[in-house]
Amino acid sequence: MTYRPLWLGQVRNRESSRNPAGRRSTPVRLGRRGVDPVEIAEFPDQAAGDPARAYDELARTREQNMPVTDALRRWRSRRTASAYELVGR
Repeated sequence: MTYRPLWLGQVRNRESSRNPAGRRSTPVRLGRRGVDPVEIAEFPDQAAGDPARAYDELARTREQNMPVTDALRRWRSRRTASAYELVGR
């Protein structure tokens, strides 16, 4: 048998025929809903602190990488100079 997709109206009709009163079949559980006011109050401080920490870490990483970058630049300039000398011969 081939599967035939249902139209939205057919789905609504099937749902309403199961529960004609339009009520939920399972009771709603009452309890804590919504958001936590403490989390909402803490969020702006956390959001403001995240970029500051990221920029501090970026600055430390750049400082740590500086000797490696300088050594790489010196190595490249020596290699380039020696390559030009070989071509000029």
